[in-house]
This record gives sequence, C-alpha cells and structure tokens, in this order.
Amino acid sequence: MKHTISFDDSLWDVVVATSGQANLGGFRAFIEELLTSPRFRPGMNILADHTNLDAQPLTSEHMRALSGIVIDFDERIGPGLCATVVPSPHKFRLAQTWQKLVQDHVLMRTGIFYSREFADGWLRSAQSPA
Repeated sequence: MKHTISFDDSLWDVVVATSGQANLGGFRAFIEELLTSPRFRPGMNILADHTNLDAQPLTSEHMRALSGIVIDFDERIGPGLCATVVPSPHKFRLAQTWQKLVQDHVLMRTGIFYSREFADGWLRSAQSPA
C-alpha cells in the first residue's frame, strides 16, 4: 500500500491519497507519518482519498483493527473533520463499518463520500456560519 500526504490543498488542511493493495500496516504507516509531521496539528481537517486503493483484501475485522488504531491516536488527531472518499459500494460499506466503530470514541467528525466533490461540499457546509 502506498500513500502521499499533502498539506498544500486549497480547501483541506491535509489530503492523504492511498493506492495499491490495502493492508493494515499501510493504514498504520500513513497515520503515524501524518501525526509525526511537523506540519500536522491536532484538529486539522483531513481528506482521506482512497479512490485508487484496492480494498478487496479488507474485511470488517480489518476495519475493527483500524478503528482501534484511530481511537488510540484520538488525542493526537484532535477534533477536526475527516472525510473519506471511496468510489465503490464495497469500499463504502467498509468505511461505514470503520465509522460506526470510531464515532462514539473519537473527537473528530467523520463523513464518507463517493467523490471528492461531495466531501468538499461537506467541509464547506461545516465551516459555514449557522
């Protein structure tokens, strides 16, 4: 599993893009790299773009393990927004499993979207004054 981390997006504080065959070690690697970056601050808004990730090997057990990693790092991640982009129903279901496991245990708010466009709209609406 490969990943890139960018702090140069015009909308999101951080964009993580993944590719290759998904595995738990790859998820842990990008989370650890993100959290140890001198540019990262708790509460940043994160876009996780898994459009080019081959998620076929993943199961709900992998999502359970991944949720444990995210929960363990919760204070370091902070209370920002985290949008996950997944372009297929299989990836969407996996992301929903992860979301349900973390939602009551982390400070960040999560959203799952089929496209970057919808994720961007979610962030814009969350940033708009009520």
